Amino acid sequence: MNFVMDKDMPAKIRTDIILSDRDTGKLFNNKFRQIFIELPNFNKEEDECENDFERWIYILKHMDTLDRMPFKARKAVFERLEKLASKANMTQEERAQYEEEWKIYNDYFNTLDFAEKKGIQKGLQEGIQKGRREGRQEVLIETARKFKEMGFTTEMIAKGTGLSKEEIEKFQHQAEERERSGWENAIPLEGNRKDIVNLPLALSVGNISEAGICLERESALSLLLSILPDMASEIVTELLNTSRKNYATLLEKAQNGEPIRVWVGREPDDVCGLYWLLEQLRPIGFEKLDVTIVELPMWETRPDGCIVQYNGWGEVEPYHLGRMASLGKKLPTNYLRSLANRWRELQQENSPLRAVINGKLVSVSETLYDTFILRELDTLDDEFKESVLVGQVLGKNQLGIGDGWIALRVEQFIKEGLLVPITTPAPNAPIYHRMLKKIK
Repeated sequence: MNFVMDKDMPAKIRTDIILSDRDTGKLFNNKFRQIFIELPNFNKEEDECENDFERWIYILKHMDTLDRMPFKARKAVFERLEKLASKANMTQEERAQYEEEWKIYNDYFNTLDFAEKKGIQKGLQEGIQKGRREGRQEVLIETARKFKEMGFTTEMIAKGTGLSKEEIEKFQHQAEERERSGWENAIPLEGNRKDIVNLPLALSVGNISEAGICLERESALSLLLSILPDMASEIVTELLNTSRKNYATLLEKAQNGEPIRVWVGREPDDVCGLYWLLEQLRPIGFEKLDVTIVELPMWETRPDGCIVQYNGWGEVEPYHLGRMASLGKKLPTNYLRSLANRWRELQQENSPLRAVINGKLVSVSETLYDTFILRELDTLDDEFKESVLVGQVLGKNQLGIGDGWIALRVEQFIKEGLLVPITTPAPNAPIYHRMLKKIK
């Protein structure tokens, strides 16, 4: 309940009510009872919650105000709660689409429907087949886990991969056991989670000639998010507000001499973000900065002997982060300066796109990824779902880009007369939720 039943009673979070005979006071039945949770009496902050019960209550109390659900990294149950909460707020039409397409996640502009998952599924199926050929059970466990994270049911995974339900459940159980063990043996991540900031600026795309977070970033984000025409403006505003607030916090801490730890992957936005940040911190003086970077390993060997490859930080289980943080390297002054200088060079070139090629961040043409798109296009029928094309490019090629850029390039193909739309997307859906036809 989001109200207090009786202000004269002691403030309690939980009240258990039992049924008894009015005359005798004897318990009527111990199976009949009512439990009231009075949310206003719960005053703990997120980082003060000590157990799952308190985390549940925190989430329920703040459900209507949270931008992003907490505790996701700690308990899979909270991921399920987030999905259910999002689904409960849908209109009837949106819920029907949800059920039909198994849409489970929409984190800003990265949206996936069932058709896209089919494309990604092909890439994951290769992992299944490789695991069977090589007899590597770990590959199968990891692939089954990824399917589960994407929202596929056991039946769907069995149908799409050829694995039996028993195999899937076995692999899922092993994955859950590995996660439990991982948390039990995890090295704590130093610092306060409130000091972690995110700068979602998509710096690999668009004009970068200006310093700071200015109109050029709004234009670049608006371009990428134009694939979501009904929501683009709202999301861009949120991204910019978040980035400006976080940047101000980070700048203040750097000016005060506090150490900065940057988590860097191999994706273009990650590398651009590091170079951009160092250029913004230049006025403080590189000799005064204390910057440590934690680089995403290309691969690592786990205690059980399994070799794991990583393409992005999103693939790293949270319980490994404390260990990986201990491997961070403090950047020397001259190296900080060289990275910032490289950003200045990129600003002068100011190409429409930046990519990491042979380990180096370079300016590239906007047509760089067209070859991959056209290759997947050749595998599709003359009439096809555009989202399948987007999904196959994302699933089969680790390019370090999102669905936005792929969809924008497909738009260019349409303008050039290579493709023509034959249906229109549903309201509030990405522009690539439609059928296209090849022009021969």
